[in-house]
Amino acid sequence: MNLTWEFLRGIFVILVFAALVLWLIIYTIKNAEDAGRMAVKWAISLPLIALIVFSVRLFGAPGIFVIVICAIVLSILWTPHLGGLFVKPLTSAFDGGDIPPEPRPAYSTAISKQKQGRYVEAVADIRTQLDHFPNDPEGHLLLGEILAQNLNDLPGAELAIDHFVAQPGHAPQNIVFALYSLADWHLSFGNDREAARRSFQRIIDLFPDSEFSLGAAQRIAHLGAAEMDQTKKLNVVEGRRKLGMGK
Repeated sequence: MNLTWEFLRGIFVILVFAALVLWLIIYTIKNAEDAGRMAVKWAISLPLIALIVFSVRLFGAPGIFVIVICAIVLSILWTPHLGGLFVKPLTSAFDGGDIPPEPRPAYSTAISKQKQGRYVEAVADIRTQLDHFPNDPEGHLLLGEILAQNLNDLPGAELAIDHFVAQPGHAPQNIVFALYSLADWHLSFGNDREAARRSFQRIIDLFPDSEFSLGAAQRIAHLGAAEMDQTKKLNVVEGRRKLGMGK
C-alpha cells in the first residue's frame, strides 16, 4: 500500500512539474519578440536539461563534465532572459514596462492644417478625434478657436463650447476656461458684449459662491464700466458737433 501511494505521489509530482514546464514554454514563446527563436531555444534546452538530470546515472563520474558542458550551453541560451527578468522590475518603474500607453487624441495634423489656412480640413480632423475621444477638453477648445478665429463662425464656436460644458465629469477649471475663452471670442471677433456677459453669467450660475464666480462677476463689472466709458465718449462727440453747428 505504501509503495502504491509513493508511486502515485511520484506520478502526480511529475505531472505537475511537466504541466508547469509546458505552461512556461507556451508563455515564453507567446510573449517573446521572436517566437520562432524562442521555440528553438526550448528545443535545445529540454534535451540538455534531461541530460543533466540523468548524466551521472548514465555516465557515472564523467557525467559531471557532461553537466558542466550542458550548464554552459544553457547559460549562453538563457542568461540574457534571466538578466532581463531581474532588471525589468526596476526599468518598468520608469518606463511603464509592457503596459501599453493610454490612447490619446492627436491634434498635430489639425494644427498644421490650421497654420496652412486649411481651416475646414482642420475642423474635420478635430471632429474625427472627438468622435473617438468625446470628452477631451483640448479638442473642444481647439474646435471652438478655429470656428471663431479663423472661420468667423461664432455660433458654431458657442455650440462647441456648449456641448463641452454639458458633458458630465469635467473639472470645474476646464469648464471655466472654456467659458472664458468663449467670452473672449465674442469680444474679440464679434464685438458682442452681451454674448460675453452671458458666458460669464453661466460661470456664476454653475459655480456660485466660488472663486470662479467672483472672477466672472468682476469681468461682468468690467464690461459695464467699459460700456459706460463708451457712452460718455459718444456724448462728448455729439456735444462737439452741436457746438460746431452753432458757430
